[in-house]
Amino acid sequence: MKNPPSSVVRRGTIRQNLGEPLVPALSPSVVYHYEDADQLQSVYDGEAKGFGYAREGHPNADTLASKLSWMEGANAGVMTASGMSAISATFMSILQAGDSIAAASQLYGRSLKMVTGDLPRMGFACRTFDASDPALLRKRLRLERALCWRRLCLIRCCV
Repeated sequence: MKNPPSSVVRRGTIRQNLGEPLVPALSPSVVYHYEDADQLQSVYDGEAKGFGYAREGHPNADTLASKLSWMEGANAGVMTASGMSAISATFMSILQAGDSIAAASQLYGRSLKMVTGDLPRMGFACRTFDASDPALLRKRLRLERALCWRRLCLIRCCV
């Protein structure tokens, strides 16, 4: 068959232009081609810049993250698929063995479940408190420091 049906989707390449686009182009690809496995491995190892599969990162997310980081005055940012994935990524990037977490008992349901169920299962000491009582918050913070845990991650209830 001269032109198999799959060639309709994969036909052609993005035409190169002498000028620069005024806005970043959207990248519709979710999978990226490399000449060999070593080339892809160098991307996964961070030795070369590139993407392997869209769930692990893609140009659209990188562009959006860099623009939002710039607007917020941050050094860097990461795009996630949901609020819970953002919370999970935050915990996984800052928590270390032995850390403790004090969280408002009024947190959104799934966040509270993560703090009271998932994180303790992974070895993090987690306690909740009534965030509407400032004295209790101060007491909880003093207690956490008195127990000499290395760091404290405080989650505030945002209503």
